[in-house]
Amino acid sequence: KIGDLYKAAGDQSKANAYYNQALTLLQKGLPEFHDNQRQAYALYYLSLTYSALNDDRKALDYSNRALAIFQSLRDSVMVDIIGIRIEELSQSIKEK
Repeated sequence: KIGDLYKAAGDQSKANAYYNQALTLLQKGLPEFHDNQRQAYALYYLSLTYSALNDDRKALDYSNRALAIFQSLRDSVMVDIIGIRIEELSQSIKEK
């Protein structure tokens, strides 16, 4: 969220620094999440962060991984949210 604030203020350099910090923390913590729900949310947040860094391919990969877990958890709300996100990311990749 701090990265988003800097991005909105026009300071992309500081925004990227915070996004990269978030990536490091999420990737470091991911193996420690032993329950599926925490893993799914970590993957979802990794997707959001990669998207903020304009890496839509990695964002799409993490969204797909999160989707599979949310489907197994039968979390229909997150399945719908991530489904929309996957469509948006797929379209963005096609346009590039």
